[in-house]
Amino acid sequence: MFKRVFLLILDGLGAGAMDERMPFHTLAHVLEAVPDISIPNLRALGLVSLLAEEVSWAVRPNLALGKCALKHEIPDSYIGHQEMMGSDPRRLSMELFSQQREKLITCLLEAGYRAVEGPASILLVDDSVTVGDNMEAPPGMIINVFGSTREAPYEKILEIARVVRADCSNSRVNAMGSGKVQLKDILERALVRENGQVGIDAASMDVFGEGYQVTYLGYGFPLAEQAPWAISQAGHQVVLIGKIAHLIDCPGVTSEMSIDTEVIMERFIDELEYGTAEFVAATVQETDLSGHEKNPVRFADTLTLVDSYLARICEGLGEEDVLIITADHGNDPVAGIGLHTREYTPLIVYGPSVNGVCLGVRDTLADIGATIADNFGHLSTEIGQSFLGDLLSTDTRHQESCNRRT
Repeated sequence: MFKRVFLLILDGLGAGAMDERMPFHTLAHVLEAVPDISIPNLRALGLVSLLAEEVSWAVRPNLALGKCALKHEIPDSYIGHQEMMGSDPRRLSMELFSQQREKLITCLLEAGYRAVEGPASILLVDDSVTVGDNMEAPPGMIINVFGSTREAPYEKILEIARVVRADCSNSRVNAMGSGKVQLKDILERALVRENGQVGIDAASMDVFGEGYQVTYLGYGFPLAEQAPWAISQAGHQVVLIGKIAHLIDCPGVTSEMSIDTEVIMERFIDELEYGTAEFVAATVQETDLSGHEKNPVRFADTLTLVDSYLARICEGLGEEDVLIITADHGNDPVAGIGLHTREYTPLIVYGPSVNGVCLGVRDTLADIGATIADNFGHLSTEIGQSFLGDLLSTDTRHQESCNRRT
């Protein structure tokens, strides 16, 4: 068993389309668009070898490699993280905001708010907060509740979002607030798409970063059957850093939200070098934001920044520690259209005691959560097949490199 598990999620770093008819390949296209990208540590950890067929993956002592398929049909950060932590990504409502507008007006009125139709048929609540589709997600996946914190306190935006959450079964309701913009700026970005989406084009605005606040209100998954909850309830300390802190609901654990990659990586290293937590998970979000912006240069810059910390992280791992690097879906900034792409995700497992083994293509991201839970006293998750035995095995039959497999 490993004493400590460190999970690093590079949001949106896909490793090839699950449907071979689709042109998506986030990793390959970022490397092609920015050929001078400097990621020596990710290369040493075998990331780039995953571009090739399985027989050529660069497995070596202390390094196991694989890929994970997505069980959820429509790629999404919220559902992807739930699946990764061991939940079955059940089918949720895919209703567009326009199909629920009247119902949501009624529930908001009953909650004491004034809700009227705004530009592009979005809702304007109390003349300060907008409600509509998330325009960066597939149609019907997410509803955004978005306002300027100059004109409405974030607590109010969140309260309105909770009312909306209670009356819809979409995968997620995002409560978004920004101090960089005013309401008039938000309303100017209201638009209608041919696919039926109506909402605010937040990706075209300078709202992220400093002053941006967001809470992801998910549909609800059985917490007791997710790795963080099971591990925490078994008496182990858990720390969630970055986007995962908002996506995974786990009362009693240490959760620290940030979008800034440097802040996230510094906190990750702090936990490695000075912390006492036995399970630490962090999500780097700026890769995903780069995909939404269709900006491969920013994507490459974010990977370069992450890479600059990896030598220190790998050197800092204790004899009984393990590092897992993966993603929740793809977000191809070149072949994509600013939306998540359904791709396999990289699976990199490194540590002084890790058996160098080819993990193959896993059926689901949930295998990661199942493995982490299994490590802490054979705990279980809702779904997922643990590969802990492969990582710990001293059986020489498990030590074959991918390039010797047939």
